[in-house]
Amino acid sequence: MAACLFFLCLFTACAGKVKPVASKKLASGTLTGYEEPVAEEQTGSRTVDKDKFAKERTDAGVTDESIEQILTEQSGRYFFEHSDDSIKRIYAEILIILNAHAEDILVSAKNEDEIAAAFKCVFQDHPEIFWISGYSYCRYSTMAKDYYTFTGKYTHSEAECRSLKSSISSYITGFKQGIKSSMNDYEKEKYAYEYIAKHTEYDTQAEDNQSIISVFLHGKSVCQGYAKAFQYLLQEVDIPCAMVVGEVYNGDGHAWNMVYIDGNYYHVDVTWGDSALSHNGTPDKDDVNYAYLNVTSQEIAYTRKEDNILALPYCVATEDNYYVKEKQLFKQVDHAKLVEMFTKASIRGERSVTLKCTDTESFEAIYTELVDEHGIDPYMPDGLSSYSISKDDAMLVLTFKF
Repeated sequence: MAACLFFLCLFTACAGKVKPVASKKLASGTLTGYEEPVAEEQTGSRTVDKDKFAKERTDAGVTDESIEQILTEQSGRYFFEHSDDSIKRIYAEILIILNAHAEDILVSAKNEDEIAAAFKCVFQDHPEIFWISGYSYCRYSTMAKDYYTFTGKYTHSEAECRSLKSSISSYITGFKQGIKSSMNDYEKEKYAYEYIAKHTEYDTQAEDNQSIISVFLHGKSVCQGYAKAFQYLLQEVDIPCAMVVGEVYNGDGHAWNMVYIDGNYYHVDVTWGDSALSHNGTPDKDDVNYAYLNVTSQEIAYTRKEDNILALPYCVATEDNYYVKEKQLFKQVDHAKLVEMFTKASIRGERSVTLKCTDTESFEAIYTELVDEHGIDPYMPDGLSSYSISKDDAMLVLTFKF
């Protein structure tokens, strides 16, 4: 007798376009929920035939040689590298099965928990596998032991995948045209962040919105699509990047990223990078919110909490934070720096200037001087009589749009 359980996909829905928060809580908005995988138990029968199991594995490409090759190729993938050795082998088997669109293939798991752990690690490490929405497994019991087979829940056929991969390649080609040989890793990462934010619209109704397809082919997605697309682009330029899942503090599920750059880990949320609003309150695709580009664990925890199969490192570095790197971090009002920032924005044709403060005290003091006392007025470009101000109290960021 075989007990078969179908797992609904481990997909996070997303926090929507977010206005600057007024406290260390998520601002209200249109959000969709995230649910843990749900198991649906079924029954069936199949004789445990080890020879047949072995042949099916071989036909699917699951061999000792292919497993060893996969294990070697996973260097730099966070969830793989931090898994137990027993999970790593199942991870490799699942990866081969998913790439082959195979079904009911024996894996070396001792129980369903090992399958769940390995699948979640594959899912969060491999954005390029866009044709799955979950998986199912079957347990076959004998007097000696239990055997488990694995099947992906496939959303696209192999033929469809070949066509979609060709379209993805076209997007990647366009993206890489902006990559210069002189760029360092931070500059490549920032470019990828901007590229997705400017080329993608947040849309809960977007087709394939839980995968890279929605971003690369449709230009519309939700947080998981954004996060997977960003992860894919960074892997294309050899920057380690993992997808992080969890929830924002109103309880809705969310996905973002963790990157490893210049020897340090940082949190990145490109979905919220696409959340900046123009001065008239409508989305402005040329406007990017940098408040969530390379932030610490403490900062990301202001608006969300993690819920991953493995613990993530506690990120404390600030060297590659956007505001540090771009010299837009303020402890007090710096008139020379403000002149420089507004001058650069004017020369580049940009319609906003943003700055970050070092702490709450400086944030309040700078806000009072620049906003309440109109200290920002002399820095505004000539001919502009009005502008708007947005503030993110959690991230200590002020944005002036004109």
